[in-house]
Amino acid sequence: MCKLEFRDIKLNKLKLLAGILVFSQITMAQTVSTFGLELGISFSQFPTNNKITQGGIAFTSKTNPLIGPLFGISKDWTFLKHYNFTSSIQYQMAGTKSYHRDQNLSVGTTGYGESWEKLRIHKICVPLTLGYLFKIGELKSSFYLGVRPNIWLSANVDFKYHDHFSIDSSYGGVPDYYPETVRTNLFSANKNKYDKPPKRIVFQLVFGFSSSIGQHIRINLCYNIGKNYSTSTQFIIGMHSSYSYPVKESIISSDYIINVQYIFNRPKSKNINSKNE
Repeated sequence: MCKLEFRDIKLNKLKLLAGILVFSQITMAQTVSTFGLELGISFSQFPTNNKITQGGIAFTSKTNPLIGPLFGISKDWTFLKHYNFTSSIQYQMAGTKSYHRDQNLSVGTTGYGESWEKLRIHKICVPLTLGYLFKIGELKSSFYLGVRPNIWLSANVDFKYHDHFSIDSSYGGVPDYYPETVRTNLFSANKNKYDKPPKRIVFQLVFGFSSSIGQHIRINLCYNIGKNYSTSTQFIIGMHSSYSYPVKESIISSDYIINVQYIFNRPKSKNINSKNE
């Protein structure tokens, strides 16, 4: 009886192994690998424009995306007819441009201040995505999602401030003050030993859509969401005591990307690209 059970166990194991081998052979036979070059643009947000009045001062702020280049190489594996896995190595420049203005609305004053700030980030990205392939008419398309580790190479902020004063008795004849642009490297040695720079490695979640045009061109649209912060330490000093508290400043770390991929080799096996589908 024991020998019979032992034979059944061995037979079931052999059947399972055979099934795995057959499945892997079928999958390998239907797997197609392609290689391509990517070229595109990215931006981190859509333009915003805000204006409020508080305490007799009008505050105006505008933020525009810094449209930066993106280029890289990618490798794509199509398997089981309707699925594909893609890995890429990309260089990307991202950031924002902002403008702020505050104007005193009190009677007899005509002064106002303006400031400009530009955040520029250079990074290497390694997206890993899984997609579902389907057809829209003659177009071969896919929805995909995945992760996108970012390695930040540098992050700089250019800041410029301009105080406008009317030459009258209200200001005692004080002229305009227009300093040179000040550049701050967010990863440089901290001015305060308690401050923390942003993280060098940031992970993003990827949501995207792609569609092929002809045999060698693919258009990709995707949104990558992530978070990053720099932390500065503020101090409150009283008569007999003092304490510090951290202040987190969010650094924009999400991207909208539009890129074109040129595929060098054509798929040759029966999958979603086949005319018989």
